[in-house]
Amino acid sequence: MKKGVASGVLPSGGVVPMRAPLQTRHPLAPERHRPIPTWRAALALALAWSLAFASLLGLAYAVLGGALDPFLGLALFFVAQELGTSLLVSLAAVRGLREERHGPAQPAAEPPRLSVIVAAYDEATCILETLRSVRAQRGVEVELIVADDGSRDGTADLVQRTFGDDVVLLRLPHAGKGAALEAARAVATHPILVTLDADTILAPDALARIAAPFEDPSVEAAAGAVVPRASSAWLVRFQITEYLKNTLLRRGWSALGALEQVPGAFAAIRAASLANAGGFPTDSLTEDYEVAYRLYAVAARERRSIRIPTLTSARAYTEPPRTLLGLVRQRTRWFAGFLSTLFRFRRLILRPSARTFGLVRLPLKLLDAVLPPIGLVSLVALILGVLSGEPPITALSVALLLARAGADALVHALAIQAHRDARHPADGAVEPSLRSLWASALLEAWSFAWLKQVAVLRAYSFALGRVRTWEASRERPPLVVDAREREPAPAE
Repeated sequence: MKKGVASGVLPSGGVVPMRAPLQTRHPLAPERHRPIPTWRAALALALAWSLAFASLLGLAYAVLGGALDPFLGLALFFVAQELGTSLLVSLAAVRGLREERHGPAQPAAEPPRLSVIVAAYDEATCILETLRSVRAQRGVEVELIVADDGSRDGTADLVQRTFGDDVVLLRLPHAGKGAALEAARAVATHPILVTLDADTILAPDALARIAAPFEDPSVEAAAGAVVPRASSAWLVRFQITEYLKNTLLRRGWSALGALEQVPGAFAAIRAASLANAGGFPTDSLTEDYEVAYRLYAVAARERRSIRIPTLTSARAYTEPPRTLLGLVRQRTRWFAGFLSTLFRFRRLILRPSARTFGLVRLPLKLLDAVLPPIGLVSLVALILGVLSGEPPITALSVALLLARAGADALVHALAIQAHRDARHPADGAVEPSLRSLWASALLEAWSFAWLKQVAVLRAYSFALGRVRTWEASRERPPLVVDAREREPAPAE
């Protein structure tokens, strides 16, 4: 690891100078496993969605024998969209998983050189365990950088006292997570950047595994598999199966060549590519989400393709929200950040040079932007249909609910199996039982999935108001400070 402590209080008055974007084009080489070509991905998605919609529409007319109620028609559209998309992407993920090695990470001729960046704001209760998990990694050369974003709980002092010169410590004025990441990027020296949340623990060999794809120069970023730490709390159990499902779907979009997100909790990015794309955004609620969009935008401008794989075997364990309020705040921030990013990069939608990302993924994300209210209206319509007392309408409503739950159960089954297959033998993390995983997976379609639709409704006002604070949306242990020193709460 690199030795030395760097102070964030620089001669420029506390502002870390930003690295100028590179002007050179990133070299390309043949891919060992090319993503599915754009035209095949678009055709497969269109066929899958059309088949799902036609099947459900045929069922509706067979049951009702007449005109379809507008609200039930909306519910039919909502269910068909989920069936067609999720099943196709899951099948693509299974195809992609065959290409991923699940055995021990193979040592490279030279250890990959990684700069691991941990942005921290009042993380004294958890950051030491995170940093120890980084230092325990083998087979990689690590430069560990902690960017303390003006913490008030002594995070920076704790890190320096515990690790000394083994960590590059930046003491920064409080400016937000994006600014902290960008400050760390400005001093990082290794060719691959790894972002890690301060409450996220790496599994053994996680860094070696996430670095492996970068041997291919067309790989500009890679997503790790982030899993919530096991708990008996029902809200955490639902989030565990949700994260497993999301990892599978990300693996599918990687196979289709259109992964739109590298999770900031654990992701790797080629430093030169990120610099060429302008670095980390400092005015976004979801800086990790926007990174992928920036990489695709540059690739589209230069008329080339890039790869962003998802590695199910590169695993990290994070701390999820444990209260409904914490969940709502997290999902509000996520969805508002998604809406703002989609609007910011709207010119990539249906842009041929953006390939599968622009022609397939972004049109679907445009639909995702309005799915929460559609989903809730659909739920109300289905519940009213079940309670209507009219047998045909009740039968159709039950059939649509069962179709959605059945497809969801199938995706969850694939996700759980992929998770268990990729688990490292030396991984000492507490693993939920298979019975627990299946219980929450089967119940999610009837409860947690709809709760998430409600949780993001506030995000529309956040996005319209261009809220850019990240602290107000994060769940943290209470911090006791003197009232005279207390900062005003960030506006929501």
